[in-house]
Amino acid sequence: MNRGFLVLWLMGLLGSVTWAAEHPKFVSQPLAGTIVVDGRDDDWMGVVEPFGTEPVSIQVVNDGAFLYLRLVASDPSARTQIMRRGLIVWFDEDGKTKKRFGLRYPVVESSGEPQERGRYAGGRRGGGSGSGSGGERANDESYAPTDRIDVLSSKKDDERSLTLDHASGIEAAARVDQGTLRYELKVPLARNDDHPYAIGTLPGKTIGIGIETPKVDRPSSGGGGYGGGGYGGGRGGGMRGHGGGMRGGGGGERGFQQPKPLNAWGTVALSAPPDRSR
Repeated sequence: MNRGFLVLWLMGLLGSVTWAAEHPKFVSQPLAGTIVVDGRDDDWMGVVEPFGTEPVSIQVVNDGAFLYLRLVASDPSARTQIMRRGLIVWFDEDGKTKKRFGLRYPVVESSGEPQERGRYAGGRRGGGSGSGSGGERANDESYAPTDRIDVLSSKKDDERSLTLDHASGIEAAARVDQGTLRYELKVPLARNDDHPYAIGTLPGKTIGIGIETPKVDRPSSGGGGYGGGGYGGGRGGGMRGHGGGMRGGGGGERGFQQPKPLNAWGTVALSAPPDRSR
């Protein structure tokens, strides 16, 4: 009996350790200075931390009104998935893992090609200026994401597709430079008339944060690229679908190797406003 109890206790402990490893706890620092959301992180202070077992790292800061997120990915598979299929960042104001409010950026078409307003080798906001010649890396570095962002919710009827200049305080940018993706996001904390699209929280609270990229379907025989499968169920509210596929990086003749989609949750303890009573 005691031995069985010990086994159960050890299994529970192992499960807790595994859960903690897969659900990291991040601490948001107070915003110091000004952060310009442009896909460059030279105006950030501090360091990024691994997002559990995923091949990306993040850092979060906040002030009294906004959360700022930077994500860094050097892993080729993670980098290309994000740039060619888009990344959803989810928030749960209750500090759990429910997909309550999400932002998808970059926005891509179901073919995996950039939307018509995105382009390569351009100087658009958020775009790279890579000088590589040919291959997947050169494409990633020269691709400038579109100026669109999808606002997602647990209720499909509440989903919206917006241009960034009409996103009511939301800002996003991504660029690849020398093989490293730098992704930045600015999100309002509290919902109000000026910021209808927001996390729904306040400084000092703990929120859940998740990252997700679409799963990819295996291509038909003879194709070496990523298939067009995206998020199931389609998009509600009369919006265009942006499920997105992703073309392979030139390795079709060696056979298709399906990348592992990003899918992870953690928590963020937001910094509290300074105590001005002292």
